[in-house]
Amino acid sequence: MKLRVSGIYNPEIIQYLRQYSISHFTYDFRPLSFNFTQAYRVKEMLETVGSPLDSVSLHFADEKDFVISEILKDVKKSSQGEVLLEFSGRDPLDFFEQFETPYIWHFNELVNIDNLSELKYLSKISFDHLYLERLMQFGELFNFLGKITTILKENQSLEIHLDWDTPVMETLIDFFNFDSLCFEINNKVESSYRNPDFKSVSTHIEHTKRSLDI
Repeated sequence: MKLRVSGIYNPEIIQYLRQYSISHFTYDFRPLSFNFTQAYRVKEMLETVGSPLDSVSLHFADEKDFVISEILKDVKKSSQGEVLLEFSGRDPLDFFEQFETPYIWHFNELVNIDNLSELKYLSKISFDHLYLERLMQFGELFNFLGKITTILKENQSLEIHLDWDTPVMETLIDFFNFDSLCFEINNKVESSYRNPDFKSVSTHIEHTKRSLDI
């Protein structure tokens, strides 16, 4: 089980999180997000973090394809590690394949998944923990995830996206092959807007590691 952190907006966050062996970070290119970061700032961060990151992902939602292509091309020039795309929103799954780049998809129940097995570049499906909790309450969780896992290829994986103070349902870890947890920088780990509270970050990460023995 690996930990991933999204919504990175300054290099200090990356440097701090490296002590917890976290090496996959996400930059947010959604204009309405509180963590929105412009491409030139992302390039600056990648050039100042020191040793290369294992991988970074670029998060978009319902964005124009030419905008995504241009930013992806630009960021790849500055990154020494793997660069993935990350998508939320309502675009059809076929839309993501055109970039010929591995991507993380935030599951959306409104998007048709009939062609899930045909996707060449899908790397990971990220599920919101609240959505999985709802399925659990209605007795639909095992059937739903069972169907998803039978469709996925060996090189594709599942992730849980959750808030910092949300306890992970141990049932998910025990019965399904989730290989990562993703936390997003927000006001629960900030002392003020875009000013991270590293003590709070440590508290939550250490608690998660202890509770899951990772």
